[in-house]
Amino acid sequence: MRKWYAEPYRFRLTVLEVGKDGDPRQCRAGHEPGDVMEFDYCTPAGLCGEIFFALVPVLHTFRTDVDMRRNFGWKEPDRKVMWCPARVVKFELRRFAAEAERVLGVADA
Repeated sequence: MRKWYAEPYRFRLTVLEVGKDGDPRQCRAGHEPGDVMEFDYCTPAGLCGEIFFALVPVLHTFRTDVDMRRNFGWKEPDRKVMWCPARVVKFELRRFAAEAERVLGVADA
């Protein structure tokens, strides 16, 4: 697979809490507090599908490059704390500017 598009943002997802009583065995995907995944456009390996489905609208909103505090009432412009749809995993999603990456172009073909 070739990366043709340089994404302007990267994302870091950090698991904050798992399980109603702190028991990580309640998460079917095996997520544990402290797990960290970084990604740009593609789904990060190992991330529960339910969490990713919940993230898609937030990721698209982050990619619009607007101030989330003013437009959506978020407390911070580049950070969102959410629960998975099953209300088992609490996680933090952060947006940060992607470093300049080499994108494959015509000269690389």
